[in-house]
Amino acid sequence: MITLETNIDINSWAQKVLDKIDDFKYTTNIIIKNSFSDLAFNMVAETPVDTGTAVANWVVFKGSSPDYTHFNYGDISGVGEDYANAVAKNIVQQIDALEINVFKAKNTRFGIVNNTEYILTLENGLYPWANSENVINHYSTQAPEGMVKINLLNKDEIIQTNIAKRKK
Repeated sequence: MITLETNIDINSWAQKVLDKIDDFKYTTNIIIKNSFSDLAFNMVAETPVDTGTAVANWVVFKGSSPDYTHFNYGDISGVGEDYANAVAKNIVQQIDALEINVFKAKNTRFGIVNNTEYILTLENGLYPWANSENVINHYSTQAPEGMVKINLLNKDEIIQTNIAKRKK
């Protein structure tokens, strides 16, 4: 009688699969974190700057929304886009410091919040006056389509861009 016997090391196969799963999880977390950073950066950088209060009051959170009153940095008029970009870069650093693991924290919320009393006016164009130097038809000339909703409309594109970056 002739027999053929072979030993298959299933454990090494399993380890290879587990290694691939770990790579997938790591890559997914990086893509999610980078997409969140890009979205937050765009929202903050596109926030209209007059006195600087609105742009300075963006706060990143993990878990529940923070309970805070808005910061008052005084009048920093004239600082414009450079200031908004500096604040946006700081927001990205805050996000980089977060531990984001979408596989462990299924119900953990991450977000960005701004509770400046007139932030909805900036977002939705609800200025009580129709026209001024920075307002036309009740909308800010700096962000006539808002800064949150316009960027949220681009979230899928942001995610796809970050996926493509990881593939390179």
